[in-house]
Amino acid sequence: MSLLVNWIRCCVVDGILCLFLLLLLQIQWLGGITSVVNKSSKVIPFATKAHADVGFNYSVTRSACLTLCVPVLAELPQPQNLTLLTLNTQYVLTWDWDQTTTGNSVSFTVEYMAKYKMKMKKKNWSRVCERTTRTRCDLTGSDLHYLGMYVLRVRASADGVNSDWVNKDFCPDIDASLGPPSRVELAPVGNLLDVTISDPLTSTQHSMKEHVLFLYYRILYWSLTLGLLSPGPSLSNPGTAVTWAFPQ
Repeated sequence: MSLLVNWIRCCVVDGILCLFLLLLLQIQWLGGITSVVNKSSKVIPFATKAHADVGFNYSVTRSACLTLCVPVLAELPQPQNLTLLTLNTQYVLTWDWDQTTTGNSVSFTVEYMAKYKMKMKKKNWSRVCERTTRTRCDLTGSDLHYLGMYVLRVRASADGVNSDWVNKDFCPDIDASLGPPSRVELAPVGNLLDVTISDPLTSTQHSMKEHVLFLYYRILYWSLTLGLLSPGPSLSNPGTAVTWAFPQ
């Protein structure tokens, strides 16, 4: 409520000051009017130069008084440093906010839209988080297409005042991090080792192979005898096992 309270306080003080100035100028205005009587005995108001100056000051002061309260509604700053925390198909948008700006009264709204729709005349944004007090918003459940391109936007709100929107482009296929295998199983048999690797999983527990078609794994192992990190075979068919013999 700090912004609203400051606005009301300023308007009250400015209003009293304006009324005093306008009353003073009105008295000067009336005092500057003289009367001239013509041949038909009609009274015609006549403004002297002093009267014209007073009228000009009156007009300017009145206009100034009408706008005194307008700048008091300070613009709310935008959220800063929009960042995406991603893993497979889990997406969390975070941002920075200076709490000293508005205290604890600030809230945030997050929306998104497919980037190709930005060129359309009518833009229909999808709202994900509304009036949240946290500086993060989980977009995982928004069902964003993995190969799609989107525009995310965030704004702050406090005491009935909204900040400007801050936009961030997002393409899951390019920007999202691909997680590790969901499971790795080892089965040593003599000098042989069976390795079974399971795919990383989406937020709905499906294989990431549905989104990343050319998914493969590279296996590295450490040789204690040679003290070297050596490459093993590659797996291009997730869910299958590979077996190889250790060097003697």
